[in-house]
Amino acid sequence: LLSHSSSSIRLESLLQGGPLFRGQANPVLLWHMMHTGDIRWSDITFPDVRGVLKAAEKFGLKYGAMFSRRTRGKASFLSAARPDREINDSEMAEISAKFSIWVEAVLAKASLTENELAVLKAFRDGLGQRDTADLLGIAETTVKQRALRACNKLGAASRTQAVAIAVQRQYFED
Repeated sequence: LLSHSSSSIRLESLLQGGPLFRGQANPVLLWHMMHTGDIRWSDITFPDVRGVLKAAEKFGLKYGAMFSRRTRGKASFLSAARPDREINDSEMAEISAKFSIWVEAVLAKASLTENELAVLKAFRDGLGQRDTADLLGIAETTVKQRALRACNKLGAASRTQAVAIAVQRQYFED
């Protein structure tokens, strides 16, 4: 479950057992709202005033972990569970690393505009700055600006690296 949220729920109310998500105060989601990082459910110290975790056990969700990230003003979380034992340190590290990659991939694509993707696609197809400008019907300076913005959003040091990241993350639909 990968979710992005931006919530304005009053945390004071939640800490006092107020409603959250259809009347249930969920300590795992409350932890996500207040923290970033990774934690096993058993290490969350918020009270389970409505018995959410106890009820989850009936569905095989006894041992779990919450992975919470905030990137570019977006909150993302992943909660994983298993019925038989705690998630060990190695599994926590592996899930955490993969989740970070997923969040970055999803949010980076979401932040690229169609125009920035079009410039990267033209570069991928071997066009230079002038040919890209001609193809898209824009000025060369606009191509340069869009490429620079794409590089910044993707954390790329160069246009070539930005194209490589976009290809690797399958940002192009063709």
